[in-house]
Amino acid sequence: MVDQHARCEADVVRVLGPAAYESALAEGERHRRPDQAIAYALRAEPEPPATAPASNPLPPARGKWPLWWPRA
Repeated sequence: MVDQHARCEADVVRVLGPAAYESALAEGERHRRPDQAIAYALRAEPEPPATAPASNPLPPARGKWPLWWPRA
């Protein structure tokens, strides 16, 4: 388990970069109790809502059933 933790930590450092990793680690150390971590998480800005998917750019087929439509 120690080896897995070391690999995960190395992956995080590689992705974030050493400076961002150290900053995140320092931020995490300020939240020693679960209630502190929860309060911090609830203060975070919510993510913006996902945008609606783009409409289909293809014109509708005229006089043909969609391929997925069950045929009688």
